[in-house]
Amino acid sequence: MGGVYYLDEIYDNEKYTRLIEYALETSDFFMFVFCKKKNEGFKRSMLEIKKKLSYLNVKAQYRYSWVGTETIPGGNYEHQVCFYRADVSAMQCLLSVNSLFEWIWPLLPQDLCFFREDRCWFCSTSHERLAVITEPTHQDVEFFKQLSNDAGSMYYSDTKWDAEEASLRGLRMC
Repeated sequence: MGGVYYLDEIYDNEKYTRLIEYALETSDFFMFVFCKKKNEGFKRSMLEIKKKLSYLNVKAQYRYSWVGTETIPGGNYEHQVCFYRADVSAMQCLLSVNSLFEWIWPLLPQDLCFFREDRCWFCSTSHERLAVITEPTHQDVEFFKQLSNDAGSMYYSDTKWDAEEASLRGLRMC
């Protein structure tokens, strides 16, 4: 289908729940970013999330950039990008918040993204309250149209995301 769809309304619990169900069923991996100040540990609430998802952990790496975000190297913060196998057993943990944009530092990991066939197809940037689907399938477009119930809450752009940047290989995670 090509392009990028910007999503405007994934704020309420019902839509968020449906998104998580769909994403876990149609993805291979999901990603969170755990942030902390240098020389400090992660907040207890973040450690609890890490523990709950540990059995699904594929890889974790400290980085200055990840899908949808680039930070300044050498800053005062560290960002651990963590990849997990997408499995419906993660649903309870992912639904411990009521909205996509409640996943935000300093108390929780942020920037929940989903991957399929080695590519990021759903990307969120929590602090920007931004969510996009990239190179969506016909099934993805239909799902998000039904989810939004309003054509005004999904915006199309013919922008192409860099294929290497939006892949797991681009993040050197595989």
